[in-house]
Amino acid sequence: MTGAILPEAGPTLSAQQYTKTAALLHWSIAVLILANLVMGFVCGWLELSFEDTIMNLHKVVGLLVLALSLLRLVWRLAHRPPALAYGGALQRKAAGAVHFALYALMIALPSSGWLITSSFPKRHPISVGLFDLPFLPVSASLPRAILAHGVHEVLSLAMLALVLGHILAALHHHFVLRDGLIARMRVGKGR
Repeated sequence: MTGAILPEAGPTLSAQQYTKTAALLHWSIAVLILANLVMGFVCGWLELSFEDTIMNLHKVVGLLVLALSLLRLVWRLAHRPPALAYGGALQRKAAGAVHFALYALMIALPSSGWLITSSFPKRHPISVGLFDLPFLPVSASLPRAILAHGVHEVLSLAMLALVLGHILAALHHHFVLRDGLIARMRVGKGR
């Protein structure tokens, strides 16, 4: 290996890892976001209505992403993440900016979807089986629903771009730099 920083197993790697809770939230949210992006694009391509089962599932998963993202944000504010010892100052600032943007989108994207559902004149509840989730406290407004839908689509494309960039950067660290960065987010052996 050519000059790669490889964390040793044991205390050094453990000190660089995220907590098990942070890692579990990261991977849970990641899977839900990827699934919801696929569902959202499929719903758009097939022009599914608000009553369709897949559209309802898309809305439920979106609100689950919102809830888990808020929990993750609270967790992160209460538990400082391990310092990033990889790359130069510019790379660390770029990583911080991408993470900030991902957090913002994890909250804004499902919120805009909830606003669409709540604003649409013919309201279709978000059903989670035994009960329906409440609408946001806004009046029905087709112009607001259309605007929120446009914002939702733009945010979806931004999320897709950031997620793909995040994945490619992680793969670059793992396969090219071989610096052990991905090991920081393991669920099994956190600090």
